Amino acid sequence: MDNQQPVQPMQPSSDFLNRMDMANGINVEPEKPKKKLSLPIIIGIIVGAIAIVGGIVAVVMISSNSNVQPTVTATTTYPDEPEEDELSEEIIQRNTLRANDLAPLLTALNNYQANNRGELPGDWAGMIRTYIPEGLKDSATGEAYVIADFCNFSESNKCNVNIDELTWEENQHEIYVFLNAACKGNTKEDVIVSHTGKKKAAMFAILEGSKNFLCVSN
Repeated sequence: MDNQQPVQPMQPSSDFLNRMDMANGINVEPEKPKKKLSLPIIIGIIVGAIAIVGGIVAVVMISSNSNVQPTVTATTTYPDEPEEDELSEEIIQRNTLRANDLAPLLTALNNYQANNRGELPGDWAGMIRTYIPEGLKDSATGEAYVIADFCNFSESNKCNVNIDELTWEENQHEIYVFLNAACKGNTKEDVIVSHTGKKKAAMFAILEGSKNFLCVSN
């Protein structure tokens, strides 16, 4: 006899066994085939990931750029009558030296009134010659001040002097005397105000730069 290998019985497949179980009344669900990701889905996932990374990079770049200060080029123009903060340092220093230029005039007026029963002088230039022999001088340049005009000031009578039209170029070292008035501030808008008391006077002169005034009153 030939040496023949015994034939191994074929193992029943799982599908066969499932059918046998179903025939015997056993409820066995058939195995479901595993789903594989299609190529379009894989491409969509990759594109989505790239978009998310790009968005994060864009946010970081915008945030970093927001911290960079823009470069600004400022152009300064000077009007005919510059504001105080636009004046040169030399003019500001000269105006600072002039701050007390009219103080001797106020002292002279007080002395005159003390010697004349409180009356106001009729000749202001003569009063200056008597009570300020050295004269009133600009502390910055040494130039002399002169009395330019005086008048009786009230709300109904603003005098013939228009304060808004006074300029350093045209009216420097000129002293204006307003009777029955007092100093309110040192700018054109409010340099003087009417005063109800008699024998009161405000004396003012424009400062270099045509914005501010020196003003003293008794």
